[in-house]
Amino acid sequence: MAFSQKFSPLTTEEPEFSNALLELERDNGKPVWQDFNPRLDIRTGMANEYGMELQRAYRQFENKELLSYKRALENSCKQVQATLTNFLDNTINRYADANRSGLHEAIMLLNRLTYLYLELQTDEARDQSHNLVTELRAAEAFFDTKLQVTIDNEATKKLLNEVLSLKLRQQQLQDNVTEGNHHELQQLQTILEQLRTATDEYQKAANAEIESANQIRAQARKQAREEAEAAIIATQKHLTATENQLETTTDKLTELLAEESRFRNQHLVIYPIFFAVSLLGLLILLGIFNQSILWGLLQKIGENLVNCLIWTAVAILTYLGIVWLQYSTNIRDRIQKTQKQIKRLESNLKATAVELRRNYNDQLKLEYDFYVQNLRIETLNYLIKTAKQKADTLRQTLDTFSQIHTYLVEQREQATTKFSETRLAVVTDKDIDDYYQKFIESSPTKTFIHECVSRSQSWKMPATFQNQLTSFAQKQFEQLSNLSIGEVLLSSDLMAPNTAPLRLNQLSDSANLLLRLQDIDANLNPTSQRETTLWVGAKDKEEILGLCSRSYRTLTALVAEDEQKLCILTRSLGFPAYFLSQIEFYRDCYERTQSEQKESDELDNIPDLIPDEIGSNRELIFAYSTLILAIALNIISQSQGKYKFKGQSLGEDREQIALALATEFTFQELYEEIRESIEAFEHDFVYQNVQKLGDTLANELTRNERKVLDNLKKEYNPLN
Repeated sequence: MAFSQKFSPLTTEEPEFSNALLELERDNGKPVWQDFNPRLDIRTGMANEYGMELQRAYRQFENKELLSYKRALENSCKQVQATLTNFLDNTINRYADANRSGLHEAIMLLNRLTYLYLELQTDEARDQSHNLVTELRAAEAFFDTKLQVTIDNEATKKLLNEVLSLKLRQQQLQDNVTEGNHHELQQLQTILEQLRTATDEYQKAANAEIESANQIRAQARKQAREEAEAAIIATQKHLTATENQLETTTDKLTELLAEESRFRNQHLVIYPIFFAVSLLGLLILLGIFNQSILWGLLQKIGENLVNCLIWTAVAILTYLGIVWLQYSTNIRDRIQKTQKQIKRLESNLKATAVELRRNYNDQLKLEYDFYVQNLRIETLNYLIKTAKQKADTLRQTLDTFSQIHTYLVEQREQATTKFSETRLAVVTDKDIDDYYQKFIESSPTKTFIHECVSRSQSWKMPATFQNQLTSFAQKQFEQLSNLSIGEVLLSSDLMAPNTAPLRLNQLSDSANLLLRLQDIDANLNPTSQRETTLWVGAKDKEEILGLCSRSYRTLTALVAEDEQKLCILTRSLGFPAYFLSQIEFYRDCYERTQSEQKESDELDNIPDLIPDEIGSNRELIFAYSTLILAIALNIISQSQGKYKFKGQSLGEDREQIALALATEFTFQELYEEIRESIEAFEHDFVYQNVQKLGDTLANELTRNERKVLDNLKKEYNPLN
């Protein structure tokens, strides 16, 4: 697997990335492949039986062991894919945590890893750039040398050199072009057009080359299988022919051994016995017909016994020499040659049997190697697909983060402190902005990354990221929501020093709405003397009273349950100042309408100076708010102009429905059920639906309903 030694920018940084591919052919650390080696021995005259047994063992290995090897490879492939995917995630996480633009750099990395024509980004044709696509091509070409596959890449090389040459000329022109030189600009434009054309032609040629290479490799695989099958058949035939030749030679040797046996019997047994019998018979006949000659012959032999024995021995040895010479020239050489030929044939038979077994093993190994290569290609294709998916995920995540940023900025710009004619906020928007800026400058800016969600975690959880970010931001400023009025005015960092008296003076001014009431000289008219009642939290009572006593002549301080509110009631002529102010305000408005032509819409927009929380319509406004929320959350539906709750008709006019909910006894149980249903929803969800309702019914809402809707938006705004 030499092709995995170079692998994209990741390999140079993390060697285990390339090593993971090496585990594709290993199962629990051991090689998956074990050679085909059946325990079969060839015996003389059993070549066909040996071939049949070997073929049977081959089929059994193919159906059992090879199948188990493939299953082990598939399991290893899944593990390798999981390992590489995990490593890809870790690499993205490392890029993400490295710096603020890490996710953008990770996208660039993934794009480079999956770019189809990485060679176009090099400076020279000999530069070897690597990514997942080049590794895939290397995997596809892994057996080219073994299969003797030759791919014609001259066309792509030529086009690539042309592209790189045009890029060099483009860079030279860009470096030397001067402003206002139209000739050089025209040349640069021409080069760019030629570069685009050459790039398109190269990509088309590369695609055609890949398609052609796949066809050639498929044909080479088919041919390799056919050659492996042909090699088995040829070896089997050679084994049979060798065995037949061995049998023929063995029969010939048997005949030669029989001939040798006959020769020995004839010359060493039959002929000597015949000679001895003939000599003995001659002596017997001589004794019968002439005993004197026999005895004379015997006496003469006896006298020359030594010489006779010598000549007899010489005769025997001469005879044996003649026999051995005849045996050596006619029989012995042929037997030795035949025996040598038999040994050679037996050796060839064993070698052919081993070769046949090796051919079967090579055929099985060829199928195994092709299967491994397919899994290797499948793994790289899977990794390319995964890298593209993760790049898309990162892009979507960054888009989501951008939308969250835009949304939070809009919410921050829309969020303002509550203020009305009779309600003054102790902390202004500017105070909050200044405090926020100081908080950012003095607090660690990476707290959220370190404590809640790191950058490497954020791209995997875009759905819940906004909630966690909002929750974290709320916790950072949670202590502010628990501050009392006294803590805000006297000891907090929310406002500049010496601002508390100014805020209380503004509160004093807002308690007297009309200048004509403020300008009354109480000394000239004792009945118009004003009295002031202050409601303040118990722990802030003394401090607030000390500050307010400078602005009020007569001040009565009462303890309030809510420490985050400071209420002031001013009375003049025995009546609350806002009632008198209401009368005077509307009288002025009436007088203006008599002297000027006013539009009816402008008259409808005259504000109500009586606070809702202390007016007689407080319960009605609360019921109206509940109705609006129920409509926004689809708890109350509208069908054919009528509003319904769980199939029960409530009416057509929203104002009448709110009045019924607030005042009629028969609607109280229904009213409580609607309120419980609303409380089951999260504030963020309620806020989004209230906004949608405002957009949907923008042209249908009355002035009071728009006011109720605005108050609901402020109440449920997640930034408040």
